[in-house]
Amino acid sequence: WSLGCVIWLITKTDAIEAGIKLLAPTATSVAATLNSQPANESEHILLLPEVKALQQPATVIAPRGLLASGNTMRYKLSNKEYSLEIKELSERSTSFERYEYSLINDDLS
Repeated sequence: WSLGCVIWLITKTDAIEAGIKLLAPTATSVAATLNSQPANESEHILLLPEVKALQQPATVIAPRGLLASGNTMRYKLSNKEYSLEIKELSERSTSFERYEYSLINDDLS
């Protein structure tokens, strides 16, 4: 699976045409917790890998309004705990925001 976003949509009597923007070749879904929230209040986010050929850094997609530059989050993946810092906003739609991020520590457990 690849991750994309519908940019435009045209409906006709016998067809539907759509413009899809490819966001990433893969994505990893994780339940993450903002460090300012209690541990039992997690949010589902998507981690998108760096795409070197497009000079696209690793990014995170979250519901609009959830994150801000400078936030820190933690999540578990494959029995390891990770912490990341939200960096610059790179894209915003009506339903999601995409931020660059950097790992703070790759194994807190």
